[in-house]
Amino acid sequence: MDYLQQLDIQALIAINRAHTVYLDHLMTLAAGKITWLLMIVVLLWITARKGWKQSLVLLGAIALTILIADQVASSLIKPWVMRLRPTHDPSLEGTIHIINGYRGGMYGFVSSHAGNTLGSALLVMLIVRNRFTTLALGAWVALVCYCRMYQGVHYPGDILGGAVVGVAAALLVFALYKALVARKPQLRLVFSDREAKSLAAAILCNILIITILAIFPQF
Repeated sequence: MDYLQQLDIQALIAINRAHTVYLDHLMTLAAGKITWLLMIVVLLWITARKGWKQSLVLLGAIALTILIADQVASSLIKPWVMRLRPTHDPSLEGTIHIINGYRGGMYGFVSSHAGNTLGSALLVMLIVRNRFTTLALGAWVALVCYCRMYQGVHYPGDILGGAVVGVAAALLVFALYKALVARKPQLRLVFSDREAKSLAAAILCNILIITILAIFPQF
């Protein structure tokens, strides 16, 4: 365990120290709610054309996945494990590059960001079932998870733990979704290839937008 702990610390420091002013801005934006915006708007636009009930089912499923992942991570695991975030660890004081004074909460295992992001992304992947959407969502998840380590608020192990929680939450909600549509087939969400590619394009555009916005410090 001591060896794994040291690997975790060394990996975190390597990621956190490779910083620039531009990356500081980019990773701050990536950690915010702006990374969700375009995906949710396009999902709403696509599902609204199919019917308001389908929209509610999808949004409800995403919300439930995030709720489960977030509560398990923040209300159960973090208070139980009580692993200090790198930014709050006295032994790492002066070693971690802190961006704009942001340190996060006291405890970091497991990462709620990783759980929420991967959980919601996996759920959408399972429902949409399109390789372009899967690749775009994979890029989005990777960016969000990386930014939390870059900010110094999570060790790689925190991210991995959060990913496990997110996957479990997504699989549980997807099982509930399948049970629902088995009883009410009219609520099944079927995405055409064009719709799935539109969603993928929206996600990638969202990533592109924040990479451009990061050039300007005021954002």
